[in-house]
Amino acid sequence: MIVAEIGARVHLDPLIVLLASGIWLRNFSRADASDLLHGFESAQLPVFLVFFALAGSKLDIYALAGSIVVVAVIAVTRASSFYFGAKLACKVTGASDVVKKYAWFGLVPQAGLALALALVLQKTFPSFGNQAAVILFGVVGFNEAVAPIILRAMLMRSGEAGKKQGVDFAAGGH
Repeated sequence: MIVAEIGARVHLDPLIVLLASGIWLRNFSRADASDLLHGFESAQLPVFLVFFALAGSKLDIYALAGSIVVVAVIAVTRASSFYFGAKLACKVTGASDVVKKYAWFGLVPQAGLALALALVLQKTFPSFGNQAAVILFGVVGFNEAVAPIILRAMLMRSGEAGKKQGVDFAAGGH
């Protein structure tokens, strides 16, 4: 709340400030942030529900329909860049065959931060932000609708499905 109130007065976006704070806390701080981060993780489900409901309410479905070709081109280009980038990285690092074959697709799904940045884009740039946000929402929506199905198929083919017990975020399990 403090970051949101003070940040707005000095023209800092709370999302960007808190994202940078989390990166610093997790990667550079000498403090043990485990308890703090565990507390945040236990509250993530209701926050995600509210966030995605609000993000979805800002989507103009008619503008999205008019941008469907652009959305498809961006989604395919994004997936292709992950495919070729992962192939190159796997070749350079000498990754195992199963990683070479399937690793790229784990990078395709996206959601939270991209949607939040779309909302920031929409608010910050009124001249083109609405249309850019619609396209970004469309790409995220396309990826989130298609990617889990393909990811499951790839996990099944690779033999990785079912090897590890999942985490129940709603119950706060780790």
